[in-house]
Order: sequence, then structure tokens, then C-alpha cells
Amino acid sequence: MTPLIWGILGLFAFFTIVTIGSLYLYSKRDKH
Repeated sequence: MTPLIWGILGLFAFFTIVTIGSLYLYSKRDKH
């Protein structure tokens, strides 16, 4: 694979983890 594809996959995975983490923390804080 080319580094470009790895970079795109890396960014996609990063943003996905950040989004899920933010939603998880927000819902957890909201339940409080």
C-alpha cells in the first residue's frame, strides 16, 4: 500500500476514535 492510503486510514481511524470517545464522555457526563 502507498503511504497516502495509510495516512488516510490513519486520519479516518483517529477521527473515528475521537468522535466515539467524545460522544461516550458526553453521554456519561450527561447522565450524571
